[in-house]
Amino acid sequence: MRLDRPALLDAILPAPPGSFVVLELTCDGIARRAVHPTEWAVADHLARFRPSNRIVGLAIASERELILPDPGGLMDELLISFLFLIARDETGVPTTATVRLRGDDARRRAYPFFLMPEEFELPVPRGADTAILLFNGAGDRSFLRETMKLARDAGYRIVATEMPRAATLTRTGAATLGERLAAAEGFDTVIFARDPGARALAIVARACDKRVITREDLIVSIFEKRADGQSGKLTAAAAATGRERVRHHERSHGLSRLTGGVGARGPGETVQEERKRSLKVRARRIREALDKERGRRENQRKFRARTNRPTVAIVGYTNAGKSTLFNAIVGEKVVRGSDEFFSSIDPKIRLVTLFGRKFFLLDTVGFIEGMSQGALDAFEQTFTEILNATLILQVVDPTDREWRVKKRYVDELLDSCGVAVGSVEVLYSKRDLLTGHPPDGGERCYAAGDRGDVRRLKRSLFERLFGETAPA
Repeated sequence: MRLDRPALLDAILPAPPGSFVVLELTCDGIARRAVHPTEWAVADHLARFRPSNRIVGLAIASERELILPDPGGLMDELLISFLFLIARDETGVPTTATVRLRGDDARRRAYPFFLMPEEFELPVPRGADTAILLFNGAGDRSFLRETMKLARDAGYRIVATEMPRAATLTRTGAATLGERLAAAEGFDTVIFARDPGARALAIVARACDKRVITREDLIVSIFEKRADGQSGKLTAAAAATGRERVRHHERSHGLSRLTGGVGARGPGETVQEERKRSLKVRARRIREALDKERGRRENQRKFRARTNRPTVAIVGYTNAGKSTLFNAIVGEKVVRGSDEFFSSIDPKIRLVTLFGRKFFLLDTVGFIEGMSQGALDAFEQTFTEILNATLILQVVDPTDREWRVKKRYVDELLDSCGVAVGSVEVLYSKRDLLTGHPPDGGERCYAAGDRGDVRRLKRSLFERLFGETAPA
């Protein structure tokens, strides 16, 4: 991207010294200029900004360099590759510039404004697993940011993003897109944020000769990477096999079964039939293993029921803080906490002693929007454990701007599984990171690292489970 410093000066200098100048940048120059009197107005501008293929960067000039809480996340949800934060002196003249580039390990580069380079290039990822991310039919910024993080957690390095106009592609549109992607260089994988349809995926893959996957494949690949216990591995294998059978259908779609000779086979049919049989065998073996695992867990549930001890299940959207809460209540680091999606795939259950009384505590895998019914079916055991729980603690991360949408998604998912509303208690995590007013007046907010919050939470949990006042 080439910066025209005189054009930047012409856009910034006329603005009043204490104001904020927001410039939307294309590869050719400044597409739009806006002057705002306050930071709140800048925040409103960014909230109304609509990602597009045309805008590749933003420049924000202010009296002091604007402090953004999560610049990388903002770039992800705006689908921009360049972010320039420019500081001005008391007369309004630019003095310094902080530059952030997507995919740059340094994350931040500071320059005197008049010594800033006039041309910036995105760092080129090395090695395999480079990808272009296509947000077909997806305009929700939370979804954009979440999908970018999913791709990174799955091990891909995003070199480019694009927003095709249609969510699903026609045969001609898919062929045209595939040819264009084939001519592009710098990536070996194409990721669709929305499934464009089986036929379109197959056409794009054949035309571009690159690996073509969807958001669903990202989720399944993370399942496979994170699973470490028997139950988690079987769950991941079931989801992966189901997805592979779908992709097998996509690859084989359209192969002709007609030839000139009687009894002759069509092109590629023998290989496809062999692959189909192997997938069926693998699916059957996984089902048999899952049946054994289901029987083992059913015996465990019966044993827990005979003890007459209550069971508490922790559920919620992925990365909401479930595993951290589980560790805080147990009093030790049983589950690995992480900022990555699906840091815990295997359900963990522990017998916990609370004020002299015992109960079972269950940590479950996090949910995420966009999981297909096939992926959800693979978590049948998790849903069964949740349904049999005495109390369900739904953990919500209020520091996420889209927490209400994510909470509603989990509510609808639990309701579709037959979970009674009265058995769910909502808790709001990461109180220590909240900058605004806490939800629900703060009564159900907690910080897992605060001993006072954890003790208050344990007392409330004891009273809810056993109907008694917790001892002092």
